[in-house]
Amino acid sequence: MKGRGKSWGMVLVGLTLVFLAGCAATMSGVEIADVEIQAPVEKVFDYVADYNNLPHYIPEVKRVSNIQGQGLGTTFDWTVESKGHRSQGRTVVVDYVPNQKIVLNSTCGKIITEIFQPLPDGGTRLIVSVFYAAEVPIEGKPVKKIVVKGTREMFEGMVQNIKAEMEK
Repeated sequence: MKGRGKSWGMVLVGLTLVFLAGCAATMSGVEIADVEIQAPVEKVFDYVADYNNLPHYIPEVKRVSNIQGQGLGTTFDWTVESKGHRSQGRTVVVDYVPNQKIVLNSTCGKIITEIFQPLPDGGTRLIVSVFYAAEVPIEGKPVKKIVVKGTREMFEGMVQNIKAEMEK
């Protein structure tokens, strides 16, 4: 499995938010999005850790249901629609450090890591990474480029939507 321009150190630093791209065409790799938010870490963490908020900052997530538990071990079901494709699955929280990190593992082989870092000015740096645990053959480099670009755009949009909500 190639790092696709990202170091394996970055993979270990931030592995999170995977299920959100849906289970359609997946491939190995890591995509990272990050943003500085003018809001305290606790506020940003609490918003992201409330999975009922997913459809508010990820338009592709149409429904979140059956949320069981809180913190480590939390599970929930989700429905994603993107470009005419609908997928459903379940996610489990596999690592959870309040106000620092959430790691989600989905039924479709994606691992998503959200890292929350306090900034000196009282704000938060949110870093989101996705690791595709399963290699699914996708024919041709142009198709892989489109999938990677779409995933990157979705996560970049996600962190910008969280920033907008937190800075209201």
